Amino acid sequence: MNSALSNQESEAFESGLVSIITPLYNSEKYIEDTIRSVLVQTYARWEMIITDDGSTDGGFAKAQALALEDPRIIVQKLERNGGSAKARNAGLKRARGQYIAFLDADDLYRPDFLEKQVAFLRVKGPFVFASYERLAPNSTTPFIVRERIDYAGLLRGCDIAPVTALYDAIALGKRYFREDLAKREDFSYFLDLLKITPYAFGNPECLATYRVVVGSKSRNKVKVVKHIWYVFYGVEKLGLWKSVLCILQWAWYGYKKYRNVR
Repeated sequence: MNSALSNQESEAFESGLVSIITPLYNSEKYIEDTIRSVLVQTYARWEMIITDDGSTDGGFAKAQALALEDPRIIVQKLERNGGSAKARNAGLKRARGQYIAFLDADDLYRPDFLEKQVAFLRVKGPFVFASYERLAPNSTTPFIVRERIDYAGLLRGCDIAPVTALYDAIALGKRYFREDLAKREDFSYFLDLLKITPYAFGNPECLATYRVVVGSKSRNKVKVVKHIWYVFYGVEKLGLWKSVLCILQWAWYGYKKYRNVR
């Protein structure tokens, strides 16, 4: 499921409102810091939609308690674990904002993230992202993104971290994630957006923090290659040799991107 909403539905979007989509799964350790990074935003027109994906820790209860502090925080729970794409889609279905943003339950916004990214989008175009810090157990390193990226450029290497992405749903339609992808559904999502707008524009300023969790599935290189290959070959239908070329380019770009992250 990755279609846009109809024009009739888009008229219901609230102009200027940012809908922040947060999937929550066993992130009790981090969710309070994540929510508080939203509460201190200098841009006040936001809603945060947190969807618990069958957590077995206390993260859901903690999110519910924090939601009592501000009515702009909405917390809901899926009946059973369905994966991050399903949780994000559940949040997207409730989103009312003109602007769509993504904040995973262990990542952080800088206090001026929304203010600066909304202003940046209004100047540059309907799909933007930003530079960010990688917070790892033994290092904190910046990643400075490219000035702009198109569909072909994203195939060669992904600069767009979900925590920094923002797009205009009135201009591009509200998009949904593919629920058949176990991993890298965000990469596929951004490729879809770049099929309907020529470029995503990168803000060089570091405006968010992406937490690098050692031992996570996203850090297992063999599994990552498998999922990326499926996006290239199975979803994008690039063909065998172009998919091989894209995998090699993506691997080299990823090596350069993370070689100093420890």
